[in-house]
Amino acid sequence: MRDGGLTDRTRQREIERLSKSEETSRQKEV
Repeated sequence: MRDGGLTDRTRQREIERLSKSEETSRQKEV
């Protein structure tokens, strides 16, 4: 299995989603 680029892309997307969810949760808290 050679999906280095794919995993990297998915990982970046996951990080973006996590940061987005964190932002939304913060806004809800405030």
